[in-house]
Amino acid sequence: YPKAEAELEKAVKIKPDELFFHYNLAHTYVQLQKYTQAIEEFQEVLKLKPVFQDTYFHLGSIYYKQGKNEQAIECYEKETQHHPDNPDAYFNLGLIYFEEKKYDLAEQNLRKVIQINPQDAQAHEVLGDMYAEKGMYLQAADHHEKAAHLKSQGSQPPE
Repeated sequence: YPKAEAELEKAVKIKPDELFFHYNLAHTYVQLQKYTQAIEEFQEVLKLKPVFQDTYFHLGSIYYKQGKNEQAIECYEKETQHHPDNPDAYFNLGLIYFEEKKYDLAEQNLRKVIQINPQDAQAHEVLGDMYAEKGMYLQAADHHEKAAHLKSQGSQPPE
């Protein structure tokens, strides 16, 4: 990645309006864990094109890694507005809200994941964990059972 970083930095200087150079440089910075630079490059992408692929999702993921949940939520919300069928954005929102014990919002987002992809074992698992924390053990058991069943069928990618 360091070589790619150097080449993409040169490319951005030569063609500063080339969207893909900024986008690829941002991803390279993420791989190198240079999150501040990655954020700057993703923001450049959004200046050039306010809605581009999954840029808001990636920004949200960086903010989440940095413990900046408020900014992460804002980015994931924008991602769901622009790409309402992206289950990953809803899952990450659900996870943040679960961690913050905002159970209604967590449930809403995790149910949206399951609506988009009923085979999502992780969403069922987190929903089950949330219900268990709330003392709703029957619902918790139901979702944990669904998650275990889906995982046993290999419907989820390996973690």
